[in-house]
Amino acid sequence: MPIELPSEDDLRNHPLFGGASFLTDSAPVHQDHLRFDIVRTVGTNPIRLRTACHPRSLVSLTTVLMIGSLLAATGVDLTAQASVEQKAPITGLGGYTWPGSVDSIAAQWRVPTVASSSHSGLAATWIGAQNVNGPTPFIQLGTFQMVSEGAATCEVFWSDYSVDDQPQSLGSCAGGDVLAASMTRTASGWKLVARDETTNTTLTKTVAYDTGGSFSQGEWLQEDPPTSSVPDQDGPYPRTSTVAFEQVKVNGTVPTLALANEQALLAADDVFLVPTSFSNDGFELVPAKGLALRYLTAAARLDRVTSAYAAERSKWASVNHRARVTDLQRVIAAIHHFDRSIEQTHWRPATRRAMLGLTRAGTRVARALERWARADAPLQGSTFRSQQKALTRWSKLAVVAEATLGLPPA
Repeated sequence: MPIELPSEDDLRNHPLFGGASFLTDSAPVHQDHLRFDIVRTVGTNPIRLRTACHPRSLVSLTTVLMIGSLLAATGVDLTAQASVEQKAPITGLGGYTWPGSVDSIAAQWRVPTVASSSHSGLAATWIGAQNVNGPTPFIQLGTFQMVSEGAATCEVFWSDYSVDDQPQSLGSCAGGDVLAASMTRTASGWKLVARDETTNTTLTKTVAYDTGGSFSQGEWLQEDPPTSSVPDQDGPYPRTSTVAFEQVKVNGTVPTLALANEQALLAADDVFLVPTSFSNDGFELVPAKGLALRYLTAAARLDRVTSAYAAERSKWASVNHRARVTDLQRVIAAIHHFDRSIEQTHWRPATRRAMLGLTRAGTRVARALERWARADAPLQGSTFRSQQKALTRWSKLAVVAEATLGLPPA
């Protein structure tokens, strides 16, 4: 029996998209990927903590396929972005985000313990608030663990744009400690409180930052930061215990969070952590298994290529045509490799239809990118619009496919 592929109406009316129209060339794609500058060194590689919102718009949700990165790097805002080098990949963050005005945010978690056999790396757990609808103020509070040459350290940190995105230490902590973190907006700024329930220690700080700004998204996230030496790729991620957020609140109440609010973490070394369903007042990030793991493994290879492409795309104003074509050829080859991996997997019936649509859409994207490359990748005209439309549909189909596996957009 032939498999019926999703129609345009199917995608428009899919519950994850709320009936939004997505086949428009002019809709914006928000790509607010904030970061910290170098804070520590793991081995010989400086580590940079960076934060990133869950980018979403009427056109595209950022998926495990990094199509959001491709859309941004090939989209209508290219001219403005051309001189801005991408500093961090979109992947490497997992947890939940909440859309709405944020005046306070809180959560409690047990600081992950690092395995004695862990390689060098850095992991961070934090709560944050930022504006994803325009100018982007951002503030965060959390913990991070660094493993270097077999020794593990842990710190409580905060950061915002006023300190040039660099993490500021509030004090030390230890793996296994239970930390309760809260950020409350006041007339004089943000009041940050980090209470270590294990050691009965409270760290506080009031930050006079953006008192009149808009904070339109709350965040509870686990992060795999990139290194300074390779800023467009996620850095080494240590072997740790799983992370569970409890007592999750925003504006004093427990939020309603669903699949569309989730974000899967694709870390280096093929570490894939997926949030459990939000229940009562918390969730846990657990390793992916089965077909979900198979999908994420294939997608991670594509992520690495498209993340590097997004960084190279920001330099196109100063490179020749051959270099641009080479960048696009790498992406096209990665798309074909991803499609083959998907086609060679035996999917459940509920997933098979979505995956067939996804691979066919990927083929159309590759062809559209090839035509765009032959035309010297102009920022307007038919080849530009064609690749934009193909990427947009691919992005939507990816989210549908992921949902059949119980996966959120990454």
